[in-house]
Amino acid sequence: MKALIEAQRNSDIRARYDEKTLTKNEERSAGDVYPFAYGFIIGTETETGEALDCYLVSDGNVRIGEQVECEAIDAFIFYEGEERDIKIIVKEKNKEAIFGDEDKDRIDLFIKNAFSDHPELKISIGGLEGKEYADRMIAKYKISEE
Repeated sequence: MKALIEAQRNSDIRARYDEKTLTKNEERSAGDVYPFAYGFIIGTETETGEALDCYLVSDGNVRIGEQVECEAIDAFIFYEGEERDIKIIVKEKNKEAIFGDEDKDRIDLFIKNAFSDHPELKISIGGLEGKEYADRMIAKYKISEE
């Protein structure tokens, strides 16, 4: 599977891409620095009509707009109000990557900081669900290629 990167690790800039045509629509500040590269899994679509989001654990410096061959290593659930959003943790295919509790804490802190200007929005961040859950969610939301 491939992920399209919308934000580089250690940057506060996020690009927004059309998830079907993969064309860039805009760039804006996220309000905090991304602890990992961030994007979405190409060829997935959830009930909200959006692709599955992902954080890429990588030693490399992937750039906005790059498509990266990757595989799931974990997942967590994020709620923004009543909206449920699954976040997949991925690594570059055929490369080693370690993702632990401290890394998840960095993502949680990033999300809380990114939403700090919106106290009216109730957010909730779940714990790690495991690789099997991540793989099931990717299979569930994969758009069939007919």
